Amino acid sequence: NGCGASGNVFQFQARIESCSITEAEKLVSEITGARPDREFLGEKLGPVVAQYDYRDETGRVLYQKRRHQPENQANTFRTYRPDGERWIAGIDGDVPARRILYNLPQLVTANVVAICEGEKDCENVMQAGLYSGTADVRFAATCNFDGAWRPGDRPKWLPEYDAFFAGKLVFVFRDNDESGDAWSRHVAASVARYARQVRIVELDGLPEKGDVS
Repeated sequence: NGCGASGNVFQFQARIESCSITEAEKLVSEITGARPDREFLGEKLGPVVAQYDYRDETGRVLYQKRRHQPENQANTFRTYRPDGERWIAGIDGDVPARRILYNLPQLVTANVVAICEGEKDCENVMQAGLYSGTADVRFAATCNFDGAWRPGDRPKWLPEYDAFFAGKLVFVFRDNDESGDAWSRHVAASVARYARQVRIVELDGLPEKGDVS
């Protein structure tokens, strides 16, 4: 197309609305009646290389995000919600699902928290053992479900997230791009109303669009 971007109408809608592919499919189908070819999408998505469960305070899985890796292309994400022993595509059913933070059960009991842009970053930070052997530190890494946003767009960080950081030491790991700057500044200012202390971490030597991973 004229702007040089590639993809189908559903991917275009997702970019314009800053929403998930599943939500974009619903919007497009309501307007035009068009629905994606699932067999075609399965080929385009590529294999699942990671999956991330979003659990509430009790440990119950509300939904799962899966990361696909198409050959020679960027990652693609899809969400699914549990229905008994099967998974249904999309985060919302008849009633919109509650948007929660990643690793919420660990976040609730933590006193030191890393906030990252995505689930992969959270897992890598947790595995780094930053506070291993420190008995009085309960460490967790978390992120919001839908990630960062472009400068000037509506923030995706929800105000109801902030109270979970009450009394905690918080490190916000900034990605090295404009979206990472907008996201990190907003998140840090938002949780600062409750947290004991907040610091934005800008890692030296990151390439453009680099992250903590």
